[in-house]
Amino acid sequence: MQNKPPLPSRKQDTVSAEQVQALMDDIDNSIASIDEKLSVCRSAPSRPVGQANSTIGLVYQHTFADAKGASSKTQTGEAPSPNRSGQGLLAELAHAAERLSQQKIEEDRSQQQIEQRFDRALRLIFDYLNQFTQHLNVIKPVLSLVGYTLDFRHRFGTGRCAEGFVNYRTRSNSEMALIETVTLRLRYATEALDVIRPAEKAQELRDELDLLNLRITGERNVDLARNGSSVRFTLAGSIPVQVNFRCDLSNGRLIVRGRNFGALGLSAYLIDLERLSHASLEAIGLILLGRAVRLPNEFVPVAFHTRFPDEKTLRF
Repeated sequence: MQNKPPLPSRKQDTVSAEQVQALMDDIDNSIASIDEKLSVCRSAPSRPVGQANSTIGLVYQHTFADAKGASSKTQTGEAPSPNRSGQGLLAELAHAAERLSQQKIEEDRSQQQIEQRFDRALRLIFDYLNQFTQHLNVIKPVLSLVGYTLDFRHRFGTGRCAEGFVNYRTRSNSEMALIETVTLRLRYATEALDVIRPAEKAQELRDELDLLNLRITGERNVDLARNGSSVRFTLAGSIPVQVNFRCDLSNGRLIVRGRNFGALGLSAYLIDLERLSHASLEAIGLILLGRAVRLPNEFVPVAFHTRFPDEKTLRF
């Protein structure tokens, strides 16, 4: 068995009253000595920072790097006095910020005015075409389809306005939202049309008819003595017409795109907002009724797939 170390005796843990009193006297003497030194420090004259000083002093120093980080400056902890003369870096920045804010306000106001002008123009277009289609849906007038031809052998004859409607789209669902685009849709009812194409060109015709939204109701192979194997397509007696109006805000113009508008095919025009008038809308109505084949000069033809700055997507 290992020997355990002896337990400390109670005499080692006992502190006499004389020892406690001596310790307290020593603490009192130390505090008195510190008070005496501090009083001497307060009565001594102040010395500049950086010179030798035998007394106890507290100097707060802050080091700031300069603009390039090449040097540093030491200064006392006093806060810099505010620049009350209206000059300096803060005043320069405040002036620049105020100028840019005012410029942004003016640009937003100008843009809003432009958008409101386009909104009024599109509302005028919608009101006119809405009344136009309502009358057509009652009258269902007969119209000439002279321009509605696939080639010199295959063309539609006369037709009738079967139905039509117009709608518009805004940027949001708010009642006060500005109109972004107006679209007119008409359908002409006519007789079915048979179209014959050589077999090697059959797919080309299918693609063309799909682009024009002309529906194929029948398709069969035929053998012609002169042309060899061919395909006979039967087209439904229905011609869909679409006319879309939207804004070109950057240039102050309206973009007009049409499918089967006055003729089979795709078309597009530009018209300056200032030149849009009631007569311009009348010209569109005459085209839709087959009474005219050409729009007035204020409508400038452009390629259908031309993409304009304000158009995020080319939808029709």
